[in-house]
Amino acid sequence: MSGIAGIIHVDGRPVDGAQLQAMTAAMAYRGPDGTSQFVAGPVGLAHCAFHTTREARGERQPLASADGQRVLVFDGRLDEREELRAGLRSRDVTPRTGGDAELVLASYEAWGEKCLDHLTGDFSFCLWDGRARTAFLVRDRCGNRPLVYWRNGSTLAFASDVHALLRLHGVPSELDEEALAEMAVFDPRSAVRTLWSGVSRLPPAHAVSTDGASWAPRRYWEPESAPVLAYKDDADYVAHYRDVLFKAVHAMSRSDSAIACEASGGLDSSALFSILVHFSRTGQLQAPGVHGVALQFDAAESDESVYQQALCDHLQAPIEQFRPGEYTLDWYLDFARAFRSFPPMPNGAMLIPLHAASSAGGRRVVVSGIGGDEWLSGVSDYRATALRERRWRELAALLASESRRDGWACTLARLGRHGFLPLGPERLKRPLKQLLTRGLPQAEWVAPRLRELAAKARRADRSGEGADVVRTRLLEKLDCAAGLWWREITELQMAQTGVERRSPFWSRRVVETAFSMPEWLRVKDGLPKSVHRLAMRGLLPDAILERADKATFPCVLHTLRPALAAKLERRADGGHAQWIDARGVARALDLMKQSPSICVDFSVISILAAAAARA
Repeated sequence: MSGIAGIIHVDGRPVDGAQLQAMTAAMAYRGPDGTSQFVAGPVGLAHCAFHTTREARGERQPLASADGQRVLVFDGRLDEREELRAGLRSRDVTPRTGGDAELVLASYEAWGEKCLDHLTGDFSFCLWDGRARTAFLVRDRCGNRPLVYWRNGSTLAFASDVHALLRLHGVPSELDEEALAEMAVFDPRSAVRTLWSGVSRLPPAHAVSTDGASWAPRRYWEPESAPVLAYKDDADYVAHYRDVLFKAVHAMSRSDSAIACEASGGLDSSALFSILVHFSRTGQLQAPGVHGVALQFDAAESDESVYQQALCDHLQAPIEQFRPGEYTLDWYLDFARAFRSFPPMPNGAMLIPLHAASSAGGRRVVVSGIGGDEWLSGVSDYRATALRERRWRELAALLASESRRDGWACTLARLGRHGFLPLGPERLKRPLKQLLTRGLPQAEWVAPRLRELAAKARRADRSGEGADVVRTRLLEKLDCAAGLWWREITELQMAQTGVERRSPFWSRRVVETAFSMPEWLRVKDGLPKSVHRLAMRGLLPDAILERADKATFPCVLHTLRPALAAKLERRADGGHAQWIDARGVARALDLMKQSPSICVDFSVISILAAAAARA
């Protein structure tokens, strides 16, 4: 979670180093190990250092090539380093050091822009090529590291965080109401927009080579085109998945200090903790140690202590428990003002005490189980694939399992919506989907103008259309703008707390395996995450392997909701009145009282936060 920033003046004006310093000062939490910059005429690059590996501590950025013609700023961590070194040797390129930034620079020397085919890990970087007079900006495949930019024809500027860009002279602080509209109705659609007009994100798996004037980002990774695995036995699929997951966890364990691992008692985080403990005991862990951490709740619907204890007993390894963070509305609005961003969701902010304690204990890396739901649970439209391919046995097992859990009415409704509907003609799908969603909460408390902007974005979004419904749904998960927003906000929250998040389920190889694996393996015998459960046999206790429920966290709203309701009722106060529909306020208040869902709360927080960020 280092930070990078840069300014390139297309018109040849020299870069003001004070402007770069203002950007790095805004991201001081990303640079506890120092900040530095490179300025050469119209080009300026800066780096905020947060070291988590031994190799990183031996590097100083911005990093220049031997002839000084190429300069790199890099935030990230490379995986599969030995394979990369072997590839460089085959090109007669020898890195000067073992640092990740040096490997990126050497890879560019060896392959040019095609180096992205050889780089695996979490990263964002900018490489200035003085020979070609171009900047090469890249974001990793899954968007685990942030990268935002602003350009006006004569200047290109980029940074890890939005508020750093807004420190520059000339960058307007004008809200993007379309981005606000999408968040206000809890339905983000754009992976490019930020809260600020003109400030954009480089989407995951995208790169752009530019002289500052031209701008044509390209997608360099398409996991949906990977061939489907074709093993004869289920056991081979399970072994393949297990091997991929173990390698991903092993790669992400590289740290020069002990690492923390969230171990909530859920199937995903518990699996990661058990693998890390296994590596530690077999001498394979690439860190001095691993420390399990979890939240402890009093509310029954949130309490996972029985599973945490089962995991402790099974592994004979302790898990340190922390009380969840509960924050006032003023805290969320202060976050928005400080970082000029939407704040974290309450069920993300609740982890702050856990992360802060990890940082205070010298553990700069926190391994997280996010991504398990996306890539292991299966997709609802698998029913359509089963019908089309006549997988009657697998479909029957799924329907029987669902009917026992939810009843036949719900089971058959899902079969219609996610089985028969996707197989119908395209001209019928959209009107039928609109009919099926009629009656759901439509954010009546949001001003009609914002609702229409969000509806326009929804109508223009053509994702979700494709012949292969399973791969289409997986691609939706990969490109999901809502998920990207939440992960970016959480990354910012954790960076500000002093820890770097690593998410093995959001690694390149795990995602590629998800696209390559037959869908029925994820829902075998009607049980979600079937292949994962089978792969974790012996490593996890039966109580977790057989767990079918998930914890919910409405308790974190108790501190927040009274203030939210009061603010909503005083809707005429402040700059947010133009974004709230007075006629829908009663509906919002009613939903907040009756529903444990966080959607209404975050919708209102988003509006209030936008007003605070603009102030």
